[in-house]
Amino acid sequence: MNNKFSIIMATYNNSELIDKAINSVINQSYKNWELVIIDDGSTDNTKIKVQKYQKDKRIKYVYQKNKGVSISRNKGMNLSSGDYITFLDSDDWYDKDFLYEINLNICSFSSDIIITNIRYVFDGGSHINKKVSDYEITDINKNLLIDSTIDFDYALKKYGINFGNCRCIGGKFYKKEILEKIKFPIELYTFEDGIFNLEVYKKSNHISIRGYSGYNYYQNNTSSTHTYKKDTYQQYKMIIKYIESIFKNNNEKLLVIKNCEFNMYTYLINLSVYYKDYNMFLEYTNYYKKRIQGVKYLKIKNTLIYILLKLGLYRLIYWIYNLKRLVK
Repeated sequence: MNNKFSIIMATYNNSELIDKAINSVINQSYKNWELVIIDDGSTDNTKIKVQKYQKDKRIKYVYQKNKGVSISRNKGMNLSSGDYITFLDSDDWYDKDFLYEINLNICSFSSDIIITNIRYVFDGGSHINKKVSDYEITDINKNLLIDSTIDFDYALKKYGINFGNCRCIGGKFYKKEILEKIKFPIELYTFEDGIFNLEVYKKSNHISIRGYSGYNYYQNNTSSTHTYKKDTYQQYKMIIKYIESIFKNNNEKLLVIKNCEFNMYTYLINLSVYYKDYNMFLEYTNYYKKRIQGVKYLKIKNTLIYILLKLGLYRLIYWIYNLKRLVK
């Protein structure tokens, strides 16, 4: 079976690294692919960089005014013609036989989704491969994967299973018809891929998880995933609304959503400490203290925070996080 892969690359002002990403696709040992590049209003020389590759008719380039990564990816899906859709960030890259290995898996299992392990690559060349076992997900055990996507720590502690790369979109391959009517939420700039995956997982009948790593995920410490933004609080509220809407009338998901909100709360404590704003901390605390009552399957350090929260020892929580930041 010669499946065609549509590789969607949304990019913005990443001309310094995009060559490596594009060349990793061109140099694939498996040749039945198309690369759809959506340039989200770059002001650097991204367009010039990409033009030299457009002699290859498998490469499409579309420029748009800056609208955000979700709109870019949605447009890429609309323009795709492959049997399977996948996403490659313009600062990441593939191993040479990545698509070949995925096609072999599809020929053997005919999966709706293939989730591969990803290799985390850091400045200087060091990398980490997290240990993940091969696993087949069907309707019988799909809740394990869904819970792990909503809150990894909850699922790991409750089920003892590490599904690895279940939340981000890198290293995943989606059967095109599964994605019908599913889009990235354009209001979100964080966890938008998690929301997308939750909708896809819910709709899928067979998902293959593979320990094989052929996707190199560049860890740039200046990226948006490593910075504190004041509107994160509102983003988190929208994320929970999205999750609740996907699993409405499903009481089984109430507990894992509480755990997700608890982890959001601990991040927001760090945010308030970063901005040295105790009133900000109190606002977060007053909102979450009721929403996370009855939470379970916490890490030991988070169990301590939960106990202090129940006791109303807010200043002590704030002091602990201040101390942690000073120690770092």
